[in-house]
Amino acid sequence: MVAGVASKRKVNTVENVATGQAEPGTEKSLPIEAIASEEHATHGFKVTVIYNGVGKEFAVKPAESVKQLFDQAVMAFGITGNVHTLSLYNPGGQELSDAMTIKDAGIKPKDELLLRPSAVKAG
Repeated sequence: MVAGVASKRKVNTVENVATGQAEPGTEKSLPIEAIASEEHATHGFKVTVIYNGVGKEFAVKPAESVKQLFDQAVMAFGITGNVHTLSLYNPGGQELSDAMTIKDAGIKPKDELLLRPSAVKAG
């Protein structure tokens, strides 16, 4: 490969041509970054939630709510008391709204989120 040229992957494969989803000679190439982004949107990705210094990995999908991830984390860490006082925080330290989707909250693959007491909920 020539230095500085992005890797590409065929999108319209022989199978697509054979099934009528693409016409011969119309193969398109996309940068690997675009393909990875497409795959995350469809299949989801992994993030880490850290609670009391312990990190656990969770698979999420962009359309899921932050509340769904929160509930999974609470169960995985075995938290039973004062759950209502906890919230998830993004890497920048901002509290995430339970009603937001993973995508709307700006959560990205490999992000490390914190599960800790909320100033609003605990007050």
